[in-house]
Parts: sequence; structure tokens; C-alpha cells
Amino acid sequence: MAARSLERIARRHRSALVVLVACALLVRLAPVHDPKPFVVGLIGVSGLAVAVESAIAFWARDRRDARADELIAAGFVASARGDQVSRAVAERIEALGSARARARLAENLRWHVDLERDLVCTRGPRVPAVRGFAPNADLVEHVAAAIECGRCDPRALVRLNELLVTPYAGGSGAERVRDALREIRALIDPPAA
Repeated sequence: MAARSLERIARRHRSALVVLVACALLVRLAPVHDPKPFVVGLIGVSGLAVAVESAIAFWARDRRDARADELIAAGFVASARGDQVSRAVAERIEALGSARARARLAENLRWHVDLERDLVCTRGPRVPAVRGFAPNADLVEHVAAAIECGRCDPRALVRLNELLVTPYAGGSGAERVRDALREIRALIDPPAA
């Protein structure tokens, strides 16, 4: 995956530049007579380069995660494969399925319900829910509790992340959120055989 390679290269460059900045700072702070304008310029340019390399690394990681999410949502199975794509998907599944990530996701779902309830209560009864989470509070709570309790289908986690960040343009969001939550619940609670 190109994003993975780009991220790795950017991290290496950033590490080398941090070492360069540290060395330049040591020379600058040393009590010996040195060419101060050159060292100060080197520190400034290196610091800027560290910031650029960090931005590239973060962008590449986001790009890699987005591509892995697309593959996960499509049902890609990374088991018993050693290629870069499979490793990236496996790493993303592990990151999404960690206890901390699942707890944070459940907390975000509940927060959206509380936010919508607060907005509706403070502005009056005629204000519709912002996204449609509050009218589906029971379903949101069921999904949040299920993902907190244990590992679940990574497609459900990807879909929940998409649901939380995708804005709804026009129309009632409650039906869209309800439909999405029902799909997610089906992935979390597969029918008994």
C-alpha cells in the first residue's frame, strides 16, 4: 500500500530531522563561539521540516485507514495473507476492535443522543433532532452496549464510525439513522442458527 510506505518514509525523515534539531540546539546552547545565524537558521528550517513530515505521516495514516475501512466494509478477509494490503486491513481491524476504541465509540454514540436531547429541550419542542440519534435512543443504547461488551464484526465498527462523521443533508435524519443502526445491529447480533 502506497500510503503505508509514505507514512513509514515520513516517520523516518521526521526522526532524522528531530535528531538534527537536537544537535543544532546543543551547538546553539554550547558556550563556544559558533556561527549563530547559521545554527538558528538550521534549527528553524529543521523544525519546519519536522512539521511538514509529521503532517505527511498523519495524512498518509488517515488515507491508509480510509482505504482499509473501505476494504473492511466490502467484506475483505485478511486472514492467512502476508501482503501489505492484508497487513494494513488486519492492523485497522485490531485498532477498531481494541477495548479503548470500542469504549470511545460507544461513548460518542451516547454523547450524540444526549446532545440532541439537550438541543431539543433547550430550544423548544418544535426543533427536530440534529442527526436523528435521540429518536432512536433505545437502538443506539443497544448497539453501544453490544460493542462495549466484546469484539464484534469490524464492518459494524466501520459503519458506526461512518455514521458518526457523515452529515445528513436535508430530510429527516431519524429514519436514516434508524436504518443504519438496524444494519449495524444485524452485524453485531447475527441471527441464531
